Formats: sequence, C-alpha cells, structure tokens
Amino acid sequence: MIQGPRFCTLVNYSDAQSVEVLFLQVQADLKIDSPGLCRALFEVYTGSNTVVPEAKKAWAEGARQLLDSEEIRRSTRRAGGGKDQ
Repeated sequence: MIQGPRFCTLVNYSDAQSVEVLFLQVQADLKIDSPGLCRALFEVYTGSNTVVPEAKKAWAEGARQLLDSEEIRRSTRRAGGGKDQ
C-alpha cells in the first residue's frame, strides 16, 4: 500500500551548460516492483528498436555533450576536483 504524497523530480538538460529542474508533489496510484518492466520501458525508449528514434539521437547527443563538458570533467575527478580546488 502506498501512503502519503511523494515527490517527483523532472530534470531537463536544456543544453550542455544548464539544467532545468521541476519538483512535483504527487500521490501515486500504484507501485509496481518489477526490474523486468523497468528494463522493458528503458528498451522501448532507448533500445535498438526505440519508439522515438529522433529523441534517442537527441538524448545521446545531450549525454555526450554533458559528459564532454569541462565542468563535468572537473567535478567528477577521483580526487574531488571542482572549481574551488
């Protein structure tokens, strides 16, 4: 049984330099514990036979730009990194 409100976070990577974040308070009607279903949904949208091939290309490009960005490289170094170090 699901009790009480939960919070949903939507993250929109608008470009390689900024992120838009939206926090929503929601009440779930149902919770399905199924790793298989989660994997299937992931495959539907990002697999080789995606239902949105145009979006898959944009998601991949956005992820590449994010990972290539200097800010991400600095902040994810093993020794810590970041602007202040």
